[in-house]
Amino acid sequence: MYLVGISTLALAAQANPSYVEKDWHGTLVVIGYAVVATLFNTLFGRQLPKIEVAMLVIHICGFVAVLTTLWCLGPKASAHDVFTQFSDGGGWSSNAAATLISLTGTVFALVGADSAVHVAEEVHDASRTIPRAMIGTIIINGLSGFAMVITAAFCITDLDGLLMESAQFPTIPLFFQVTGSNAGASVMFAIIILMGWCAGLTIEAVASRQLYAFARDRAVPFSSFLTHIDKRHSIPIRALLVCFTLTALLSLINIGSPVAFNAIVSLASVAVVSSYLISISCIFIRRFSGVPLPPHRWSLGRLGAPINAIAIALMLVLWVFAFFPLATPVTASTLNWAPVIYGGVVVFALAYYLVFARKVYIPPVTLIKKVDIETES
Repeated sequence: MYLVGISTLALAAQANPSYVEKDWHGTLVVIGYAVVATLFNTLFGRQLPKIEVAMLVIHICGFVAVLTTLWCLGPKASAHDVFTQFSDGGGWSSNAAATLISLTGTVFALVGADSAVHVAEEVHDASRTIPRAMIGTIIINGLSGFAMVITAAFCITDLDGLLMESAQFPTIPLFFQVTGSNAGASVMFAIIILMGWCAGLTIEAVASRQLYAFARDRAVPFSSFLTHIDKRHSIPIRALLVCFTLTALLSLINIGSPVAFNAIVSLASVAVVSSYLISISCIFIRRFSGVPLPPHRWSLGRLGAPINAIAIALMLVLWVFAFFPLATPVTASTLNWAPVIYGGVVVFALAYYLVFARKVYIPPVTLIKKVDIETES
């Protein structure tokens, strides 16, 4: 929602050059989006699958519209420049270092692949449907994303010029350069914001389900409070409201200190990589420990171990470079504060587990086995 919020402000600045952005503007927009997402998931939670189909149609139409416009109207760089020219915009004096550090910016592209996992309990025949959905997401989004990246690369003939106009969102001046129209650029960027807004609706739904699942396993504080299910709408209403409250409170930090707020936001990429690294490593270790994996209906067969190994190697690289600042020289405002925030979260989680959670935590596998036993009996 934060990215959608600042994107909205960037669009406002594009549409109205006299607009002067204030820190509280971003906070207000984020809270507004959070309110809409919460109301949507509360009132229309049962209709989410149907609405997501409509979102898919909008996504496809928007993708085709933007891609076609770039193809037809955009300037064209040479293939030599696109595939052989590299730019170190971070002052690292090394294209290799700049490339590895920039990889952390693509981490969030991985999030969409596993989104279906977090609502597995609400999916019919999840053991087969979820893996197929994940692989289908990777293939479709991978191909479409690659097409968009290549198209954008060919349309960028003056990267430094675009960054000078908008270092945070160079997409906007690129669209203006392609269309030659302020209105056209605004409409194209509005399509991206709309997609981000649609994603925000489902992200809040996923976050509330995750929080509810952890609370059900007694893995977070106030578990008994968070496991309440609203019978009317069949949703974890308290978990949903807690997600909204945390979003609103965190966005308020931006008013007092944008640096502190960015420090918290910087944790996101490290957290995503850590979650994948831990889960995949556990499966990889289990493969060679002599203990069979739990019963499953989907398997990668002999390719499972090599794919796990490659994934772990990639995650380790991303994990290390996710702690690096994006550019040098480094100041207090440009420093990547993820190591500090990450260390604090890890210390708190370990302390909470050792002091309290280890005495009450119920692993999900235990619940599954219990259900299987009750079903058989």
